[in-house]
This record gives sequence, C-alpha cells and structure tokens, in this order.
Amino acid sequence: MPVHSQRRIHVAVQDVSAKPLIAVAVVTFFISLAVELKADSPRTQLAVVKGPPLETPCDVISLRGDDGQAVVPHAAAISPSGKVIAVGLSDQTIELWRTNLLKPLGVLGSHRDRIRSLAFSPDGRWLVSAGNDGQLKVWDIAATRVNEQYALSHAVSQVQFMPDSATILAIGFASHLDVLGPSRNNVELQCTSSDLRALAAHPNGREAIVAGRDGVIQVFDIEDQRLIAKQKVHSKRIRDVAIRVDDDGVRVWSVGEDGTVAITETSSLRTLSKRRVSPGQLFALTLLPDGRAAVAGSDDTIRIIDKDGEKVIGHLHGHVGSVTQILASGEHLYSFGFDATFRRWHLSGMEKVQQPDGDRLADAPEGSEVSR
Repeated sequence: MPVHSQRRIHVAVQDVSAKPLIAVAVVTFFISLAVELKADSPRTQLAVVKGPPLETPCDVISLRGDDGQAVVPHAAAISPSGKVIAVGLSDQTIELWRTNLLKPLGVLGSHRDRIRSLAFSPDGRWLVSAGNDGQLKVWDIAATRVNEQYALSHAVSQVQFMPDSATILAIGFASHLDVLGPSRNNVELQCTSSDLRALAAHPNGREAIVAGRDGVIQVFDIEDQRLIAKQKVHSKRIRDVAIRVDDDGVRVWSVGEDGTVAITETSSLRTLSKRRVSPGQLFALTLLPDGRAAVAGSDDTIRIIDKDGEKVIGHLHGHVGSVTQILASGEHLYSFGFDATFRRWHLSGMEKVQQPDGDRLADAPEGSEVSR
C-alpha cells in the first residue's frame, strides 16, 4: 500500500462569530510518515426557520493534497475517545487528525475511488472505510494496517459497526443491507430501495436502522435476519439518521432532501415530530451531548434544533458550499464541507442563546408497518 513520505497540510485557524471571518493564523505542516494509517409530507406546510446567528468561536482547517490543491472531505468519523478524527478526502486518502491541537497525525493507504463513509468501532480499536470501489477496509489503528477487507458488488454509501465492535453493517447502491464480520457468514437483508444513504446501529446490539431514496425508515433485526418495521417519514431521499436513548425511550432522528427534520419512536415507528427547517436539502445530522441536534445541508448553514425537535434555536454560518457531514464530541461540533474545509465549533458558545418561539409542528403521519 502506498505511503506518503511527506504530505503538506495547510491549516488556517480562524475565529468566527456573527462578524465576517478573520484569519488569525496560517500554519503549514510537513509530516514525515513511516506508517500506513487508513414520508409523507406534513399535512401542514411549515415555514422555513433559520433562527438567530449563534456567536461562537470556530477554528477552520483548509485541506490541501500533496500537490497543494484543495481536497474535499467526503467522509468523516470521530473516535469514541474524541481524540482522533478520520477524514476521507477527494484524493481518495484518509487523514487522521488530533482533535485537541487540530494537527494531522498521518495518512492511511488510499481507496481506488471516492471514499463515502468512515466509522470507528465502539472499542476504538478499528476504523472501517468504504466507498465507490465497493471495498470495505478494516484498519487496525494500533498496528497501522488493514486487518480485514471485504469486496462488495456495489458502491457503498454508509458503514457502521454494531456495539460488539466486530459486526459491520453496510449499505449503498443496492437494495439490501449487508451484514459482515470475521465470525459470521455474510448476510444480505432485503430493503425497500436500491439507493440507500442512511444507516445507524441500535444500541441494543441486534437492530439496525436503514433509509434511502423512498423516504422510508426501516428497522431490521440482525440476529433474526428480518425486517421488523417500516414507515414512510420523508417525502424525498433520507440522507442521515441517528439514534438517541434517554429517559423518553429510544428515538430515531432523521433528515432528508425535503429539508425536514423528523423524530420517530423506534418500537412503533410513530412520527413524534417533523419540521421543515431548510429551503434546500439536508445531508447531515448529529446529536449533541446536551440533548439538542445539529443539522446541515445544501444551503451552507448549520442549524441547532432543540431536544424535542420543535424549535430552531439558531444557526452557524461560515462554510461556502454544502455541508456534507457534522460530528459532535465533548465541547465541540465538527463540520465538513465542499469548500475543502472542516471546522471546529465551540459548543460552550451556544449556551447563552435564547430559544425563539417555534412554529406549530405538523401532525405526524399515520400507518406505520410494524412486525415485532
């Protein structure tokens, strides 16, 4: 596998508030590497609410390849410890970054085509990468090498580890969910769409959430190898899902190309709330430690949503181009965009923001299909 002996990283650290961006420092790093690292639409149409701008500092990382040209981050993942971020770039390589100092750690061996998804295992030992070449590479972080590799017959859009840190889920441009692992036979579970984009592993260790072009959320029992529930939640393609477990139960948050955010109860797939928050498409969703959520997409804006999905608290602006992924860990929110940057936002700066009154939510659609 190729090793980059020197890779130039261009880092622009900026302080962003409601004022225009101001560059504070630009640093160029030269790193010598001797390792390989790698629904239905609401019955009531809701007005798009942007919310007030949130005055919070932001550090901006400009990404450059070996040739000095900008490289776009297409995929990203953060380790369970929150200390390392893996970024899949448009030059088909994976960079590892130290989150506390915002300094690069190294470059993994590359894929043959676009990298679409990265995921760390819950125990922090493994990183799985996948994309258009249909290859799933499981990297041993400590040994800095590929430990397992799987070849699928289709491009892969999302990968996730189950809580056991051994079973891997994969979806993409095929009408099934792949269940993979070194100690199990590979299984294909049939889905309702051949364009699947959103995937989440249930914390109970046996269920998975899948969604895609048809706007349907599907729940699979991995151990029994069957579909147990499905519900049309979005009117267009669902692009991201996340699972929150709290005192209110287990809920699925989802965002889609219809510009809406929805919260669905997992056991019955009853839609608890649904809100159109963007005039464009939403691509990314992350759940914040305090119960709120952040969503982003094609209109360059990150919106902060309250924990009940009822109010848009405010927005973060700075990217020039679509925001493709957002991650949260500890006191920080990380966003990745087509402007060839990723940004670290300081969540503590959002605490003083007052929540504006929100519009009334649309009625939740009925008719979920459940078989438990």
